[in-house]
Amino acid sequence: MTLSTAATVHTLPIFAPIEPDLRAVLDKMRSAATIQLELLDEALAHVVASGGKLVRPSLAILVSRIYGAEYEKMISLAASLEMLHTATLVHDDMIDASAKRRGNPTLHTLLNPASAVLLGDYLFAQAAAWATETDNVRVVRIFAQTLMTIVNGELRQMWAKWDWNRAIEDYFNRIYGKTAALFSASCETAAALCHTPEPVTTALREYGRLIGLAFQIVDDVLDYAGDEETLGKPVGSDLRSGNITLPLIYYAQNNPNNPLLEPVLDGKRPSREDVATIVEAVVNSDAIERSLAEANRLVEEALTHLDVVPECPERTMLVELARYIVRRRV
Repeated sequence: MTLSTAATVHTLPIFAPIEPDLRAVLDKMRSAATIQLELLDEALAHVVASGGKLVRPSLAILVSRIYGAEYEKMISLAASLEMLHTATLVHDDMIDASAKRRGNPTLHTLLNPASAVLLGDYLFAQAAAWATETDNVRVVRIFAQTLMTIVNGELRQMWAKWDWNRAIEDYFNRIYGKTAALFSASCETAAALCHTPEPVTTALREYGRLIGLAFQIVDDVLDYAGDEETLGKPVGSDLRSGNITLPLIYYAQNNPNNPLLEPVLDGKRPSREDVATIVEAVVNSDAIERSLAEANRLVEEALTHLDVVPECPERTMLVELARYIVRRRV
């Protein structure tokens, strides 16, 4: 069995000034892909190389640079956060039975489910080991709490499929666990690494939480209004798998008696044709605009928490990242 060639990882243009730091993070992550079994070693290299835009480690690096963290500890922290994220994706893809992520085959389709579970576990363990290299108990504690929150979020999502009771409240709880908790932790652990004053640590944690919520809302919007080739997965994947996200919640609020929604409201899995029809209806409604307005509101609130951060190039990048989140298309 032949795995695809490791993909080149590209960062966002706004992160160009910290690209050497991000390259060090990637080098550290690639060093973990050595478990002395050729096929599994190649699979791990494939997963690490198929990562995204490195937003989470970038948050940790920016905060660390602002407040003067030791370089090696900063790289270990950033690598642990991105490896934690990567491990969750390996397991998420299995849970969702996803064949592709960012246009690349998922690990369980390249190998088998059992191997994918164990490799995901290996990545979790490696992430934890790197967190301990910071020699900071608070960092390790936040890391552990964040992992528990992520798993809690996944369990919430798994058991909330097709559940319309308390949909809005459950949605925000789920996306906090799914996405925002790690954004928040990326900022908070870096602040803890630098022993910043508690009000600064709290403000940075809140900044991360809010842009993480906005990030996931935009992701959920793109699942309806994005381009399948650009997304690297079918449009309407959330609806097809039973995940009720903000665009559909807003659409249902305004169209409670729409017969299109009857199968979904009854907790039944819609057909491929029904999914396409519902996606089109959501896109042609104000649900997309309302969802993006909520993401923008969260970003604006997040920016207020940067008032405690001194003016510097890294702070500017944190502002630009928040703005990018609501402009992005993938």
